[in-house]
Amino acid sequence: MNVTGQTRTMVGAETQRKTTKLAKFSDVASAIEGAPHVLVSGIVPAESIQILQAHAITDIINCAPDVVTNPSSGTSHGGTTTSTTSATSTTTATTNNTMTVHQWSLSDDKSERIDPFFFRALDIIEATRINNGHVLVHCYQGVSRSVSLVVAYLIWSKKTTYHDALDLVRRTRGIARPNIGFQCQLTLWRSLYMEPTKGPLTTARMYHAIQHTNDKVGYILSLCVDTKSAYAPAVPSCGMLQSNGVYVLHVPVPKESTKTQDDALLFIWCGANITANKKKQMLVHIVHDIELLLKYSLRFQHETHRLVCVQQSDTDLCSVAEHANEQEENMFWVAMGAASTMDGKARVNANSLRQEEQGGGGSDEKGAVKMPVVLQSVKSNDVRRGEGVAANATAPAVVTAAVVAGVATATSNVNYPALYLKTGASAYEHLSTYDDEDLDPEQIIVLRASETRCYICVGNDCVDDEDVSNETEAVAVHAFMWKEYMNGHFGTVVDGENVDSSAGKMKLIFVCDNNLNDENWNAFMDSFAEGL
Repeated sequence: MNVTGQTRTMVGAETQRKTTKLAKFSDVASAIEGAPHVLVSGIVPAESIQILQAHAITDIINCAPDVVTNPSSGTSHGGTTTSTTSATSTTTATTNNTMTVHQWSLSDDKSERIDPFFFRALDIIEATRINNGHVLVHCYQGVSRSVSLVVAYLIWSKKTTYHDALDLVRRTRGIARPNIGFQCQLTLWRSLYMEPTKGPLTTARMYHAIQHTNDKVGYILSLCVDTKSAYAPAVPSCGMLQSNGVYVLHVPVPKESTKTQDDALLFIWCGANITANKKKQMLVHIVHDIELLLKYSLRFQHETHRLVCVQQSDTDLCSVAEHANEQEENMFWVAMGAASTMDGKARVNANSLRQEEQGGGGSDEKGAVKMPVVLQSVKSNDVRRGEGVAANATAPAVVTAAVVAGVATATSNVNYPALYLKTGASAYEHLSTYDDEDLDPEQIIVLRASETRCYICVGNDCVDDEDVSNETEAVAVHAFMWKEYMNGHFGTVVDGENVDSSAGKMKLIFVCDNNLNDENWNAFMDSFAEGL
């Protein structure tokens, strides 16, 4: 067991297994089952003009342009030359065809905001299909970033769940596994936009324009999320409006409104400290993202939406938007939490004065698009059951969870949460540090959340563990894991009762695959996140 405080280093069979899996796909561009025009890869195919031409690639989405260089001018890849460059893509002409390369610098980090790129990815991939082309979506290994974009496309095109979309990718690319932050974002995105049964928009949503670290992306529209979780959109407020920012507020129109037939309005509000030229550039990108959102959102496909600018000066720069009338402007400010238009403007002016006194502030336009706190503990059932992930929604899990819950009767020097990896017959490695990579669907992990809570997670793809995965009856798994617990493999034993005893202080609750209890999963993920 590794019980020291040192950073964990993978050794032996575990390292070899992961290395072997990655090596198997290192030079493979995997065509997606059911979507043959989409391929996923890592660096090798993405940098090989021969492989690109062999697959007749016409479009490339490069999620890691800082470390992966697609064939371009100045290289010796079959006479390749760069012909045109735009704010969001580079068109590269090859000997046999023309490839359009979209470069998006995305980190494979749980705090990275990848969801603002989902609708852009949908548009590129679907256009490729319509034009009978082939698109390669790649990152460095073809495991997380590129897979997340393709999963988003499959959720939309197949009208399916996160799990089913990921399964489609894994049929041809077994190493596909979005990091836990991307899983959360994909699940939230599907819940917000891809479930028509949820009906029309019921609560206001706020977006802001951010310039990504890769300048070629330009400005991108990003949903404002709750600062304590990634499970729900933020509640709009006047305090969120910064003088150097551009914001979009999506507001459902009250049914009693008689002056408009629209189901919802999309308000654009621009801060005062932005030059006209910069504002015009930002609006071009933001309006494009709004159009993509409305075009591909299955939830809003039968609704009418209208784009309006709160301020006349912004309307003059945005030819596709109207100027909000008095009633609509008041609707905007009320949705932002103000009592009236006058109250809203007063609050914004007060915010601007505070920013100036504090030496600036506002949104970091040059900063990367980041999730404020992706995996911070979510305690409110209202958040879980609101416009985010519903209580009965499919959880973004790659593992099946079982939970042991009880009342503390002993103390321990172990720091919780503590994660244990099953490495063999009744053998467990205590991981002093861990990350989302340890949520491996081929492994069994045990998370001791506290003295009284212990989560047993059996990976969906775990087939090699004779003790657990080969058992066909849930009761047998219960009995075995209880025995392991009683033998002290997971820290202090606080209950000596048999697993089947109703009088026991520690209860083993098994949650079957495909019937994952949402509250148990949320509790598990909350505890897991505390140890990251």
